[in-house]
Amino acid sequence: MSGKKWADYKEYAEHVHYQLGLAPCFDSAFNRARSHTKLFDITRVGAVGIYSEGLPYQGKVIDGQTGLLVPNDSRLWIEAISKLLEAPLATRQAMYLNAVQWCGEDATLSEHQLPS
Repeated sequence: MSGKKWADYKEYAEHVHYQLGLAPCFDSAFNRARSHTKLFDITRVGAVGIYSEGLPYQGKVIDGQTGLLVPNDSRLWIEAISKLLEAPLATRQAMYLNAVQWCGEDATLSEHQLPS
């Protein structure tokens, strides 16, 4: 199993910026016990997230404000991806900044500029 060391990941995350991040999570005992860390990872790379409804994201992600919560239905995920990519830049920026604030990160748009 190979993976990035934490320092390498943080360095990588400082130099990449994505429009959106996906965090699907099917309902299972394992996933119900998971943490909502993908919210931090997605926000760290300057993206707005689309997350599965339910645990671990329900109650952490505020739908339409800090990301999108979507039921585990592939058609609805496709619609959410399209909706987010077609949303005005100001809408995506507001969602991203709300997520940054929720995460407690000290980031600004100059550091994490959302692509148009």
